[in-house]
Amino acid sequence: MIKILLIIIVIIIVILVLYNSSTPTSNKSKSMIQNHTVELNRFIWENLGQHHNIDPKKRYLVYYQGMFAPPTRGHYEVVERFASYPNVEILIEQIGSKHRHGVPYRFNKKVWEIYIKELLPSKKIHLKNNDDFNISKYMKNVDVILIVRGNESDITKDEKRHIEIYKDWIRKYDVDIDFLFIDRNMITGPSTSKFIKALLDPMSSEEDLRYFLPKGLSSKTIHNILNLLITFPLKSCRICE
Repeated sequence: MIKILLIIIVIIIVILVLYNSSTPTSNKSKSMIQNHTVELNRFIWENLGQHHNIDPKKRYLVYYQGMFAPPTRGHYEVVERFASYPNVEILIEQIGSKHRHGVPYRFNKKVWEIYIKELLPSKKIHLKNNDDFNISKYMKNVDVILIVRGNESDITKDEKRHIEIYKDWIRKYDVDIDFLFIDRNMITGPSTSKFIKALLDPMSSEEDLRYFLPKGLSSKTIHNILNLLITFPLKSCRICE
C-alpha cells in the first residue's frame, strides 16, 4: 500500500514538473507585473514610531499626499525622516479641497516652501502642483515609489483602490510600488484637526500653538505663520490630514 502511494506521488511530481517547463513564454510575459514586489504596510508615524525599511541599494521616490491644511509638525517629521536617506527623493502633493478647514491651498503650499527652505534639503524635495499631470519627470532613476498618505476609510479597501490607480506605473516606469498608510484615528500628537481646534480656542497662547509647528523655525517665521492663519475663516472637523 505504501509503495503504491509513493508511486502516485512520484507520478504527480513528474506531471507538475513537465507542466511548468512547458508553460508558454507568452503566459509568463503576461504575469510579469505580478513579479513586482508590492508591499502593503501600515504606517502610524506618530503613535508607534514605525519606520519603513529603506533598502540602501535601491533608489526611492516618496510620494507624500495629503490635505496639509495647514502642514503641521507631524507632516514635517514624515518628510524629515525620509529626507535623511541619501537614496530618497520626496514629492509632496496637496490633494482634496483647496480650502480645507478654511485654509487656502496657496497658504499651505507657502508653508511647505518655508519648511523646505529653512529646515530641509531643498534639492531632493519637490512640491507638485495640482495642475501638473506630468509624473514622468519625477520617475527618472527610481526603483521604488513609496506612496505615503492618510487613510480615513477601511484600509483593505483603500489598498485595493490605490493598487488599481497606480499599477500601470509598474508597467510604464518599471518600478516597484509600496504603500504606507497613516491611520489618523490613532494619531495622538500634533494632527491638523487638533491644530485648528487650538487656533479657534481664544485661550490658546502663541506658545501653545508653537507645539504644532516644526522645531527649528525662527520665532519670526512662527509668528508670521500663526498671524496669517488666524485671519482665515477657520473651521474645525472630526478627522483631517
